[in-house]
Amino acid sequence: MRHGFDEHLTAEGLSESTIRAYHGAIRRAYAAGLDLETCTALELAAYVRTHVPNSASSRRHFRTALVRYWEMIGRIDGPVRAVPVPAKKRGVCRALDHGDARLLFAAAKDHPPPMSTAVYLGLFLALRREEIAKARWDGFDHRFEWYTFVGKRSITATLPVHPKLRRHLLELDRSAYVYLFPGARRRAFAHPFTIANWIQHVADHAGIGPVKPHELRHTAIADVNDKTGDLRAASVFARHARVETTMLYTRTTVAKLRAAVESLDWG
Repeated sequence: MRHGFDEHLTAEGLSESTIRAYHGAIRRAYAAGLDLETCTALELAAYVRTHVPNSASSRRHFRTALVRYWEMIGRIDGPVRAVPVPAKKRGVCRALDHGDARLLFAAAKDHPPPMSTAVYLGLFLALRREEIAKARWDGFDHRFEWYTFVGKRSITATLPVHPKLRRHLLELDRSAYVYLFPGARRRAFAHPFTIANWIQHVADHAGIGPVKPHELRHTAIADVNDKTGDLRAASVFARHARVETTMLYTRTTVAKLRAAVESLDWG
């Protein structure tokens, strides 16, 4: 593997995490005996079959790393088509139904912080698991009406705080730590797995079965779309770059589907 790949990616403006991921993909290929400067399509295909998971994200990630590396070394005939990318599975909305969401919220009210707080941040701000773990007090304005934070892909967002979440936060002790969920054993904030465990603990008491943190995010986004009918507003709330991504988080209820069919009128 040639030196300078990290510098090349940095010059392209990629994030540190992306650079590490691409560097690792190329390094593993060389470690397995594949010379990316001279390999044939057959050799590359054989490596991919045995070393790269057959998922759209894994194959696309490796293919992009290859293209970036070949750009750096000046190989214009790289057999990139030897890395087949399977069709991406259709997105499925993983939102809780309204009944389960109400049960979860009711159970959260019966639990003390930090478990209740983690559930509220998912249901009312649609935060991802890692974003919940890293939630900071100084991200809220002095009235707790807006929350500013750095999310996925290092994008900064500012969202309004739901009145119920605001009341909950104002009741908590905000003087001791910067993070809402301080970590243990030299960690500044709680481990994301801890957040998942807290949410599942509340879900168990609600009697609604397994619930992952991202399902709370789906639930919040789907409900915003259901109750406002404004997909664009739901997309901004979700912090998606494309509205098409938000569509995967929305749901079609039986009532909506029936109304859609009944709207057909051929005279």
